[in-house]
Amino acid sequence: MGASRVRAVWLFAGATLAVLVLTAGAGGRPTAAVTPAAPSFARSFASVPKTPGGRRARKILVVGQEQDVAGFNTALACCNGVWASAQSVPVIRGAFITSNTLAPVKDLVVRAHATPTTLSYTIRPKAFWNWGGRKIPVTYEDFVYTWHALVDPANAVAVRAGYDQITGFTHRGSKQVTFTWAKPYAAWQSLFRTVFPSTALTGTDFWLPENAESN
Repeated sequence: MGASRVRAVWLFAGATLAVLVLTAGAGGRPTAAVTPAAPSFARSFASVPKTPGGRRARKILVVGQEQDVAGFNTALACCNGVWASAQSVPVIRGAFITSNTLAPVKDLVVRAHATPTTLSYTIRPKAFWNWGGRKIPVTYEDFVYTWHALVDPANAVAVRAGYDQITGFTHRGSKQVTFTWAKPYAAWQSLFRTVFPSTALTGTDFWLPENAESN
């Protein structure tokens, strides 16, 4: 069945039939709020055929999700489960994505190169973020923001390996950045698989520690 002709209905384990929107508190911690879309979702779900044959005839795929999603910032230790990663892909992009054969494929970049002393990226000329209905170019500042956020000890990130070997950066224009290594990182293509939009996030808390209060 072609992917473009499949409608996926996600069943959130332990959740009611409602659509939840994640919003950030003052410290960046996700909170859930029910939206007016919930009734329409419930109606849509109620119309899904109950038998495999009925769903096949209407080209509907129902996926059972056995994990609750704590948040969609998959760089954080709280939120890097499989389902959060799967659902975040259309929103947050990176230097590479993984193909269906598990090969790294360049995504935000047209060139990526690592040497024993440097790691460099050339960003796609037409790579943009959609922020508030505006097209904002992806720039070296997004890569630098991501590096700083991931090595900041105040942020409860899941993995710092590789990023913690970066010691600095230079750039040429807005679309090229070169990081320097303290020592090379063999799995360098796994780095910057998530790049965060600095325009949207600069000045906000990337993560509020567990023992701090959130408004």
